[in-house]
Amino acid sequence: MNIGIDDYKIVEETNVLKIQIPYGNICGELRQEGGTIEVNNSPVLSFIEYLKQDDETLVADFHLKKVSINYEIQEYSTRLVMDIQH
Repeated sequence: MNIGIDDYKIVEETNVLKIQIPYGNICGELRQEGGTIEVNNSPVLSFIEYLKQDDETLVADFHLKKVSINYEIQEYSTRLVMDIQH
C-alpha cells in the first residue's frame, strides 16, 4: 500500500473512520479514480468511500452505522488490515 506500512493516520469522526495512507496505491478491482463500496449485511459498516488525493495520499472513509466501534489494525509487509468489530 505504501512505502512504509507504519506511515498512516486514522481519524475518528462521528460515524466515520478515516484512514489516510501517504503514497498508497489503489489496486485490484477498485477504480483508480476512486469510488464507493457498498457493504451489505454488516451490523456496523454502511459503505466505504476511497480516493487518491493530489498529494498521492490514499484516503478511505468507512461510514459506520454506530457512533462508537472497536477496531484493530494488523500490519503486514505490503498491506494494512483493519478489523472493524461489532
